[in-house]
Amino acid sequence: MSLPIKIIAIGGPTASGKTEAAWQLAKEFNGAIISCDSRQIYREMDIATDKIQYQLPYSDPIVYQDIDHYGINLTTIDKPWTLYEWQKYARQTIKKINKKGQRPFLVGGTGLYIQAMVDNYDLHRDYDVNLRTELNQLSLQQLQDKLIKLDNDLYNSIDYHNPRRLIRAIEKKNHELHITNNDRRGGVVPPSTIKSHQYSGLVLSFIPDREIIREKITKRVDVHLKKGVLTEVENLIKKYGPADPILNSTISVQEYIPYLQGKISLEAAKKKVIINNYHYAKRQMTWFRKYGKTVFCQNLGEMRTKIKEFTR
Repeated sequence: MSLPIKIIAIGGPTASGKTEAAWQLAKEFNGAIISCDSRQIYREMDIATDKIQYQLPYSDPIVYQDIDHYGINLTTIDKPWTLYEWQKYARQTIKKINKKGQRPFLVGGTGLYIQAMVDNYDLHRDYDVNLRTELNQLSLQQLQDKLIKLDNDLYNSIDYHNPRRLIRAIEKKNHELHITNNDRRGGVVPPSTIKSHQYSGLVLSFIPDREIIREKITKRVDVHLKKGVLTEVENLIKKYGPADPILNSTISVQEYIPYLQGKISLEAAKKKVIINNYHYAKRQMTWFRKYGKTVFCQNLGEMRTKIKEFTR
C-alpha cells in the first residue's frame, strides 16, 4: 500500500498575505500551487478576483514567476462548478504534480476546498445537470418563488437574496425528494465523507490582524478601479446578463452592477465592496479558527519551520 501524498495548504482570509507566502514557500520546497479560490476557476473575472497574470490562450498550469499555478480559468461563468467538480480536478492535479516530483501546495481562502482534500472527502455529484441549466436561466424572483413552493421554511432559513444559495437550496430539496421517492437502489448517491483517497495534509494560516486586512482591502479596491474592473464587470454583464447568479454572488463584481445600471453612485458601490470583502474576511477567519487542523503562524519563518517538520 502506497504512502499518502503529503499536501501543504495555505489558507486564511483575503488580504492576509497567503498568496505571497505560498509563492515563496513553493519556490523553496519545489512546489506547485493549486488555487483554492471558488471564483478564480471562472474565466473573464480577472481583476475582481485578483488572478495572477496570464496570457491567452488559456492554459493549465499558468507558469507565473517560475512556479506552476493550477486551478485558474477552468470553466466559464455559464457552466458553474460545485465542490464535487473541483475536488475531482484537484485529485487529478495532485497526482500530476506528485509524478513530477513536486510538492502540492493548496492555496486560497475557500476553506471547504482545502478541507475536502485534506480530509479526503468522498463526494458524489448531488445535482441534476439539466435542472442546474434550467435554474441558471431564472431570475432572482423566479428562483425565490420556486423555493417558496418547494419549502417555505428552507427559503426563510437561507440568504434568499443570493441566487447561488437559492439554486443550491432548490437542488438540495429536489435531491431529497428524489431520494424519498425511489428505493435508493437506482437513485442519486448522496454526498458522503467516506475517506477513499489518502492524503496527509498540513494546513497553515497567518494570524490575521483585522485592521491591517481592512486597510489592504480598501487599497485593493482603488487598485482594481485603476486596472479597469468597471470595464471588466460591464463586459461580463453584456455577455451573461445583470441577473447572472455567479456575477451576483461574487464580491467585487456584484456591487458594481447597480452602479453600472445607474442605480447607485460609484462611491456607494466602493463602500459596499469594502464592507462585503471585510465581512467575507471575517467569515474566513472564523472558518479557519473552527477548522481544528489549522496551524496558525506569526510569519513566513514559522511556516517554513512547520513545512520542514512535516516533510521530513
